[in-house]
Amino acid sequence: MNLVVDTSVWSLVLRRPQVDEDDPHVRAFRWHLDSGDDIFLVGNILQEHLDGLRSTKQFDRLLTLLDPYRRR
Repeated sequence: MNLVVDTSVWSLVLRRPQVDEDDPHVRAFRWHLDSGDDIFLVGNILQEHLDGLRSTKQFDRLLTLLDPYRRR
């Protein structure tokens, strides 16, 4: 299955200091990821996350967290 994940879910998974693994959106994200579904982060949603960054440290952390989702 191919899934485009919305900003709010990416924020729960990537931008929070601590991920709430009991959140139903986080559980669904993890389930699809573990099932081998293709998870997509489209450009405008990525831009929303980049716009919210306040420091180089936050930028570097976001890039590190997104690295496993890069398309080859």
